[in-house]
Amino acid sequence: MKRLITLAIPIFLTACASAPPVKFSVNDLDKSQIVAFQDVHPADENTQEVFSYIITSERYGIYRLGNIATDPSAMRLLQHRIYERFGESTPTSVKVHHFVVYQNMQGSLRAGTIGSVFGVLGAVIASSVANNDLGGSAAVIDPVLFTSTAGDNEWKRGISSVQENPNNGASLVTWLDVEINGKRVFVRSVSPLKVPDSRIPYVVALESTYDYLLKQF
Repeated sequence: MKRLITLAIPIFLTACASAPPVKFSVNDLDKSQIVAFQDVHPADENTQEVFSYIITSERYGIYRLGNIATDPSAMRLLQHRIYERFGESTPTSVKVHHFVVYQNMQGSLRAGTIGSVFGVLGAVIASSVANNDLGGSAAVIDPVLFTSTAGDNEWKRGISSVQENPNNGASLVTWLDVEINGKRVFVRSVSPLKVPDSRIPYVVALESTYDYLLKQF
């Protein structure tokens, strides 16, 4: 039985914990301070968690990344991207309800996983994803999909389908729920850990998620 248990720490998670802050390319950061920005996402979404150390568990290989050190911070970057998106029509109110990133290092995706885990709502995601040129994807989701996978089922948030992750590789799954001027949109994106050498996986994941989110406004 002991051979079924591993204490290996996720490579990406460990690297982020020991490396200098991840830097984003940002111009004129000070200008975006005028955006009225309220971050109310739960504190536990910022903490790291390994859902299982048992290799045979369906939870094995899925982790909540927690707060990754970045410059600027993930929320400050979002505030700035909103400013860039709206220009002179800067929103009068922005509220972040949820922001959490999961790392999925499972060796391969199980056929039909998204449907078996999420049911009908999962099927909707699978049929409406927008794929990008780096092998990732994003979709607007029903908030019920998020709330129904709380507690002991949280690990399911790190699962992705073949439609979402066509290259069938390790990925980052980002959930972002934002309200801008009274309009609330919840998006979920799946971004590959394997990206071009000049790119950083976490940067790609956040920037692509933010870009997709802001296209909904």
